[in-house]
Amino acid sequence: KNGMNSLHSWQSSQMLRRSRGGPGRGSPGRGRSQSAISKRTNAAHQNPRVVVVKSRQLPRQTEHNPKLTAADSNQCLISENTDIKSAAGYVAALLREGKPPQVLAISAGNVNRAVKMLALVRNYLEAEALDLYVQVDFPEYSTSSESTMVTLHVFQKAKRTDLSRVNAHLSVSARSVHASVAGAIAGNLREATLNRICVSAAGPMPILCTLKSIFLARHFMHEEQKDISMVPEFDHSDESGISIVNMFVLSHPIGQQL
Repeated sequence: KNGMNSLHSWQSSQMLRRSRGGPGRGSPGRGRSQSAISKRTNAAHQNPRVVVVKSRQLPRQTEHNPKLTAADSNQCLISENTDIKSAAGYVAALLREGKPPQVLAISAGNVNRAVKMLALVRNYLEAEALDLYVQVDFPEYSTSSESTMVTLHVFQKAKRTDLSRVNAHLSVSARSVHASVAGAIAGNLREATLNRICVSAAGPMPILCTLKSIFLARHFMHEEQKDISMVPEFDHSDESGISIVNMFVLSHPIGQQL
């Protein structure tokens, strides 16, 4: 189900229709601010093209010996005290065993750490040609759109593929509104010939906004029997030294394993 229960309960609430704003079937993102969503390319539905995202090539990391404990062995709770490298080793070990975990986080800072941790997991798994993808859920969104509690459902990807070619590349900032970004994501995915786009963000609030946008876009696409998954990857650091994360957003039929 991977978050669909919260999507369904949210669909029936009045708050969904208010937070949905302009985006709707066939007209996502209407009225969104271009200053809040920086588009690095023309929208795919305006000018179909392929964009190449040049991601940072990190040196292969030495994996830490995971010694994390959790009530559920298939859960990984990220907190401000979490050692990201140890957490990444823990998740990588579960993926190798065919037991992909749920990654849980509360607060913008911890959500930021969770996404970076998963990007690091992908780096650990690269030599083994293993990969992962993530489905995003905000279980409390139906009662509070301001909730920062996120569940990241991690899955093992069938094979590692080059995702750098995308149909659109969006950039999310601290000023972005997640409902508007969600409309932009859904709109571009509906017209994406490669069934994927890239959304880049740097820092806790922009990354939290991006995940909420992906969650909301999942709902928009669910109406059309489509779902959305995400694959995180490190890019480079901006002028302030904050790491930029590219989140490749993939559209696929509901329930399909990637």
